[in-house]
Order: sequence, then structure tokens, then C-alpha cells
Amino acid sequence: MLACVGAGAVVGFVGQGPAPLTAAGVPGITLALLVYTTINTGLVAGAIAMSAPQPDLARVIGRWDDNLLEFATLSLGALTAVA
Repeated sequence: MLACVGAGAVVGFVGQGPAPLTAAGVPGITLALLVYTTINTGLVAGAIAMSAPQPDLARVIGRWDDNLLEFATLSLGALTAVA
């Protein structure tokens, strides 16, 4: 929920301009995607770090393929929003 609020705030801030989904809006959607990913990963990493007896960085952040899958899913959502 917090990640969605953060991404929504970015879209709202960037969408204040004359045309939110033109070439000027695509960087805003990309920024919202990055904000969502950062907040979501931080919250999940914090929960894993608090629940694991001896957390290491690889366990807290996750594997590359898991992060790549999340980024690909969010990118498809961004492309759908632009279309």
C-alpha cells in the first residue's frame, strides 16, 4: 500500500503539467515505477531482515531473477498505462 501511495504521488506530481501521458509523462511513469520498486523492496527486505535469525544481503534483497521478474511485470503495467 505504501509503495502504491508513493508511486501515485510521483504520478500526481509529474502529471501536473499540460500532457501527463506524452513524452514528458513517460519519464514520470518510469520514475513512479522506480519509486514503487524501491519502496516495495525496502519494506520486504526489512520484514525479511527482522524475521531471519542472521540475515545476509543476498537473502534480504533476493535473487536477481526475482527482482527482474518484478521489474518486467511493472514495466508491462507501465506500457499498458501509456497505451
